[in-house]
Amino acid sequence: MKATIKASIAAHSHDLRIDFVRGLANWFMLVDHIPHSVVNLFTMRNFGFSGAVDLFAFASGYGAALLFGSMMVERGFVIAASRILKRAWQLYAAHLVLFVVYINAISWVAAHYAAPDLFEEYHVIGILNDPVRVLMHGLMLEARPLNLDVLQMAIVLLALFPLSLASLLRWPNLTMLGSVVLYLAAREFNLGLPAYPAGSAVYLNPFCWQLLFVLGSYLALHGGKLVGALQELRTLRLLAMAYLVLSLLVMVGAEVPAIGGLLPDVLVNAFIPIDRENLGPARILHLLCLAVQLFRAGGLEGIPFEIPAADHEMRRRMAGVLLRRHLPRACRQHGPDHEPEHRPAPGAGQRRRARIDDGRRILCILVAAAGSPAEARGADAERSRNRRKVAFY
Repeated sequence: MKATIKASIAAHSHDLRIDFVRGLANWFMLVDHIPHSVVNLFTMRNFGFSGAVDLFAFASGYGAALLFGSMMVERGFVIAASRILKRAWQLYAAHLVLFVVYINAISWVAAHYAAPDLFEEYHVIGILNDPVRVLMHGLMLEARPLNLDVLQMAIVLLALFPLSLASLLRWPNLTMLGSVVLYLAAREFNLGLPAYPAGSAVYLNPFCWQLLFVLGSYLALHGGKLVGALQELRTLRLLAMAYLVLSLLVMVGAEVPAIGGLLPDVLVNAFIPIDRENLGPARILHLLCLAVQLFRAGGLEGIPFEIPAADHEMRRRMAGVLLRRHLPRACRQHGPDHEPEHRPAPGAGQRRRARIDDGRRILCILVAAAGSPAEARGADAERSRNRRKVAFY
C-alpha cells in the first residue's frame, strides 16, 4: 500500500496544474466579491451550478494530500500532523487579524457616512450592542461576517485533516464512504457549527463541504487508475457534457428571461436556488463533470510538468533552441548545438517521437518558467547553477 501511495504522489508531485487551479479559484472568488463589476460576469458561477469555492475546496484537498501524504508516509503521523496544524494555526491567526480589521473598517465607514445599515448588511450588527461578545465569538469562529466564510471553512477542514489523511492512507474506501455519510447526515439533520447570533446562517457548512476536500485527497492518493478508466468511457463523457449544457441553460435562463421562458418551470425550480450553504448535490456533480471534460479535452495527463534531473541532452537542446531564437548570429557559433554530431540518421518514427518529447518539455519550460523543485533538491550546487542559467529566469 505504501509503495502504491508513494508512486501516486511521485507521479503528481509538484504538478503546476494544482497551483494554477487554486490560483484561478482564488482570483474568481476575489472578482465575485466585487459588486457591480463586469469582470465577475465571466467567472464560474455564471456558467454552471458550481463556483470558485467548489473548485478551491477540491483542489485544496488534492494539493494537501500530495504535500502532506508523502510526509506522513515517510516521516510518520506526528511530524505530518504538526505541519498541518501549524498551517491551520497560520490561517487562524490571519483570520483573527482580518476579523479585527474588518470590524474596524465597517464601523468607521458606517460612522463616517452615517450608514448604520452596513452593520446588518455585513452581518456584524451585534458589534453595536456588545462588541466584546462579538469579538469573543469571532475568536471561536462562530461569528459570520460577510465574505469571510471561505477562510473559516478552510481553517476547520485543515484542522481536521490529520485524522482524515491518516484514515485515507490506511482505509481509503472506508474513509471516502464515511465522508459521504457525514455529508448526507449533515444535510438531512441540519448538522453544523454554532453561530452567533443564534440562528444566523452558516454560509459554508464544513460538515458538508468536507466531501469535496476529502474527494480531492482521495483522488490524489488512490484515484489515478479510476480516473483514467472513467475518462475512456465515451458514454460518461457525453452524459457529462449534457449535464454541463443543462446547467449552463438553467443559470443563463435564471438571469435572462428570454432564455428562461423556454425552459420548463419544473426544471428551473429543481436547481434554482442552488444550495451553497450545505453544498447541494448539483454543485458536486457539475464540478466532477467539468473535471472529466477538461482533463479529457486538454490532454494534459500525458504532459510531464517536471524536467528530469538526468536529462542533460534535453536541456542542451532546449538551450540551443532558445539561443538560436534570441541571441545574435555572432554568438551562435559557441552555442550548445554548434558542434556536429556524427550519428546515424534516425528514422521517421524516431524523429517524430523526438519532436513530441521536445515539444512537451519546452511546453513545461514555458508553463513553469523554470525547472521543478524536486530537480533543484536532487542536484548538486554546480548543476543547480547551470540549470538556472538554462532556465532563463
